[in-house]
Formats: sequence, C-alpha cells, structure tokens
Amino acid sequence: MHRIQKALGNASSPYTVHGAAEILFKECAKHAAYKTPLVGTDEEIPTTEDGEEIGVSDEQALWHKEFRFPATFSTWSQITMLHMYLFTVRIRNAPPDQVKIWQRCLQDQFFYAAEDRMVVNHNMQAGIVRSRYLKDLYVQWRGLIAAYDEGIAKGDAVLAAAIWRNIFKAREDFDIRHLAQIVSYVRHSLQKLESVLLITKLVDFKFSSLSAEKAVIEIP
Repeated sequence: MHRIQKALGNASSPYTVHGAAEILFKECAKHAAYKTPLVGTDEEIPTTEDGEEIGVSDEQALWHKEFRFPATFSTWSQITMLHMYLFTVRIRNAPPDQVKIWQRCLQDQFFYAAEDRMVVNHNMQAGIVRSRYLKDLYVQWRGLIAAYDEGIAKGDAVLAAAIWRNIFKAREDFDIRHLAQIVSYVRHSLQKLESVLLITKLVDFKFSSLSAEKAVIEIP
C-alpha cells in the first residue's frame, strides 16, 4: 500500500492507476462479498426463487445483514457496481487525461473479479457461458450508470426508483425504509467523495457505515 501511494504522484501512469484501481475495487467489492462452500460437494446448494445459488456472507458483507439480501452473485454484482459508480462520479472530476484510464482500470477490476467468482464460487467452467454472463453484466453496468446519473440529477425519487430496479430487482415486497437508507447513503457518500481533492487520495477512502444512515431517516 505504501509503495503504491508513493508511486501515485503520476496519476496517469497505467502501472500506478492499475494498483490504485485494485485498492478501490476491493473497497467496492467487500460490502456484499460471499463464499459458496457447498460448490463442488455432494450437498444440495440452496437457491433463490429465481434459481440463483445462495452462498454464505463474508464477515464484512454488512449489506446482507442490514437489508436481508441473499448472498448471491447478483446481489454482490449490483452492490459492488453501486460503489463503483460512486467512485466513478468522483473520477469524472479529475483532469481529462486521468478520467478515462481510472474508469477503465476500475471497470476491468470488476470484470476480472466477476469472471473469477463465476468459476470459483459457482463452478462455471464453460467459457462461452461466462462470456454471455459478462456481456450481460456490461449492459447492466452501462444502464446502471445512466439510471443513477439521472437520479442524481433529478432528485431522490428518481434515484430511489433506479436503486429499487437494480438492487431490489423491482420487487414489491421490500422495506421502503431500507430504500430510503440506501438513497441517503448514496448522497452522503458522494458528498464525502467530493471532499477528496486529489484523485490519488481515493486509495485512502472508506465508505461510511450503513448504520449511520438509520438516524438520518429515523429508522427505529
């Protein structure tokens, strides 16, 4: 970490940006991380109503506990992409020669990790199947950016609708207080990120605890 921070004087260097993007991605990916210990065994793996395999939450995966989200690939990918989006908004304010490489490196980290998770966590050995899923993820990522951008620009109601469609999968059986909590979390995260003056300092950024948003929206 220290060597990366020391080298980050050149915020446009592919080598140093790659190292920084790896740190940023780890901060994004931990919130809904999970394992699937039953994969590769003879035991039956539990699934959601949609047939998605359910794993076991990592200790740091507080979004599973806070919102009762299942420990699945889709939960992990959507929550990870939400945090990537928050970093992306801040990256856009960097000098033009830095924006593209930082965005690309962060995005690359996600797709490397997603494919690895398909193999390790879900035993998805067929490359053609993984390729199809990755293409779908890319479409989701581009659509998510557009939807959240619109929400940030037009207000909390539009932002809440975008979060509901992506993270809650447009389910009707959801807790509206949880949705409000995430909207508040997004707004406060963007405010904190705006205060990070140098893009190279993003490697030190940590997202706030979800529990802090409960007081804001007065969840008992």
